[in-house]
Amino acid sequence: MKTAIRKLPAPEVAELMTWLERYHEQLWDRRIADDLEAGRFDAVIAQAFASGEPSPLTKGDIDNARQIVKERLENRVAVK
Repeated sequence: MKTAIRKLPAPEVAELMTWLERYHEQLWDRRIADDLEAGRFDAVIAQAFASGEPSPLTKGDIDNARQIVKERLENRVAVK
């Protein structure tokens, strides 16, 4: 793979780098979505809400935050 990349002209290397960056972002987004779905961010979300709110955080608040992130991730265009 490295040898093949070294043989590419500069414009194609730039195109490959752009594609890899977008692909890496999607992998990261998927990991975040999976962690969010598994509840791994619930404590952090609760802390964020609690820091500025006088009332305690409800399960609905966490569900809403989860849904917002999920929708934003779903609206991203997949790298082809």
